Amino acid sequence: MAMVSGAALWVGYLWAAWDGDGKTWHDKVAGTAVVKKGLNRPGRLLLVSIVGLVGLSTFVALAVLYVSARMHTWRMEGSSMEPTFHDNQLLTTVKHGQPSRGDVIVFKYPGDTTRDFIKRVIGVPGDTVEVRDETVFVNGSPLKEDFIKDPPNYTYPPKTVPPNSYWVLGDSRRNSFDSHAWGLACQPTQQCDFVPAENIIGQILR
Repeated sequence: MAMVSGAALWVGYLWAAWDGDGKTWHDKVAGTAVVKKGLNRPGRLLLVSIVGLVGLSTFVALAVLYVSARMHTWRMEGSSMEPTFHDNQLLTTVKHGQPSRGDVIVFKYPGDTTRDFIKRVIGVPGDTVEVRDETVFVNGSPLKEDFIKDPPNYTYPPKTVPPNSYWVLGDSRRNSFDSHAWGLACQPTQQCDFVPAENIIGQILR
């Protein structure tokens, strides 16, 4: 919002530098003036250049701060995301809304929020997920996963992903501590196998 307001203000003063009356567009509307008419001002080109440079610098600085606040760098640990990502690989996340199916995300592990995990989103709110016959099903349809290391060698009964939650798996299906395994550590009435939306830190940039 600050960038939008700043840009509008910059355009207004740029107009003032070019306008013969020395008024910005918002001054014209309000009936005020930033420079008295007839004042001996420096050449318009010089003034436009100075105002433009200051405005552009401010816009770039705000944009960099905005992006930096939403981007983070991580180091992959372990082989749970093989062959997509490898142990010790540097990864960058950015937070841009809620993730979609197929996004790889970094999140706080629901069982211990001091630990950060990297997994792939398989089920979004409202989806029914299931694993059987070495295949992952979403809403009854088998997923085509030519990017995984090995097909899953376990079963997972049909479950519907709750609101504001996500079901995640590692790309190394047989070597990943993920949603299918978390549920084994809690009671059937609990929902330990889903990632709450508030735990998500960001999506991996590719």
